[in-house]
Amino acid sequence: TDAYLEYAGWDPFYIQVGHAKTTNSMEELTSSRHIDLVERGGFTDAFNFNRRIGIQAGYVGDWFRVDVGGFGSELDEPDADFNDEGYALSARAVAFPKIGNDGILHVGASVLYRDYDNNFNNRSVRYRQRPHAHISGIRYIDTNNLNAGSDLFFGVELAGIMGPFWANSEWGWLKVKDITGQAGTSATFQGGYFGIGWFITGEQRGYDEGTFDRPKKVNKPVFEGGWGAIALVARVDFVDLNDTFGGGPCVMAASGICGGEQLTYVVGVNWFLNRHTVIKLNYAHSDVDKAFDNLGDTFPDGKNKVDSITARFQVDW
Repeated sequence: TDAYLEYAGWDPFYIQVGHAKTTNSMEELTSSRHIDLVERGGFTDAFNFNRRIGIQAGYVGDWFRVDVGGFGSELDEPDADFNDEGYALSARAVAFPKIGNDGILHVGASVLYRDYDNNFNNRSVRYRQRPHAHISGIRYIDTNNLNAGSDLFFGVELAGIMGPFWANSEWGWLKVKDITGQAGTSATFQGGYFGIGWFITGEQRGYDEGTFDRPKKVNKPVFEGGWGAIALVARVDFVDLNDTFGGGPCVMAASGICGGEQLTYVVGVNWFLNRHTVIKLNYAHSDVDKAFDNLGDTFPDGKNKVDSITARFQVDW
């Protein structure tokens, strides 16, 4: 899914052209091989972070980096027109100073602006999310289609690694502008997570210039007669797709967008047989509330509860 050319001969500057992710969110930019859980944080999918064709450039220093990018529309937009296809602009700044001998503090922020106005006709956009099981076909929180001209995302990031322990969190706000057919012309949604982890076998979480990486080392790999590395992980995840345009909370007869709120608790264990082979097991419980725009799955009161057990076996090279 990544297809780009990158030139890094002007170190510490780089320039990249092709199909790649916009420069937003530590969770989104961390490879799915190296995220804590089986699934990413809920807001990254709900807010439609994705890959686009475009150009990116940045500066990668010893303890901070800055990335900016400009992109065309998504490739799967059926009404995209090469003459007026819409565009996206993104930027991210991250600092990652070292703490002590082996600790790292991560602080970052990013912004993303997407223009959907094609020939001055607002485009249909939709924000929704599954519970913590991406193979599920049901999205319990869902704004349904909104005719919007643009949206603007702003997010903040905070993480840290200290010995075998780590913690990470993000929060983001998405403002959808120029909505037609609604009582208000703009709506604001939000979401984020807070997670912790602990290698009970003493290893350390990997980190690479603004994103998480594979463990630095597995002390006793299974294929060399050891037990591998075992990490315990936990997370609280929240997505809010409600906005009544200043008219109070979402109720059955509310005027506005009541896509719903989803609060999820996840616990899991990751067993690394070696640095490139891992088995992940997660249990998640989601509470869905105020999802009045999706009563087909939350009837009759906009509520639901979802429990899931997911497992992933992964080998990468």
